[in-house]
Amino acid sequence: MERLDQGFVWKLPIVLLVSVVLGLSAHPFAQLVGEQAELERLVRQADDAISSGDPHGATLSSGKAALMAAHLARKDADTALQTVYSGAEALFRTQENGYRALALFEQAGGQPPAPIGACQLLVLASQHRVTAQNIFSTIEVRKPSEATSLLQRYLPHVQEWTEILQELQADFSCS
Repeated sequence: MERLDQGFVWKLPIVLLVSVVLGLSAHPFAQLVGEQAELERLVRQADDAISSGDPHGATLSSGKAALMAAHLARKDADTALQTVYSGAEALFRTQENGYRALALFEQAGGQPPAPIGACQLLVLASQHRVTAQNIFSTIEVRKPSEATSLLQRYLPHVQEWTEILQELQADFSCS
């Protein structure tokens, strides 16, 4: 058993070296796929955080998802994907500000009327939601593509956040 462990120990640096070399020589598309996967991970992390009653964690993950979407929008060569990622950035900013407003409301005791800052965050979230809606409405859905697939995944969340923000404004007693 010790011989096997010793054999593995000397092979470990070689495995790491090969991994690094392959990573450096990989096609740029591999980097893009990794960044898309990271975006999805951040979205799941935000969903998990809010499901667990952690608006602070959801805020942080949504903000990071917005940054990643903005990065992908700048980096992608496909203009339709650039547009979808720009809309996704606005959607994630909507979520970020909505979750931040919820966190502030809870921090202030969770009783209406909410602090003015929480109501202002809801207004900002609404502005980002409108931006996302406007961006997504410019995308033509004629043939199946990666852009239309992402659009179909993100667009229902924009509709959902319309209702969520209205409910939060009512719950917070924002005027």
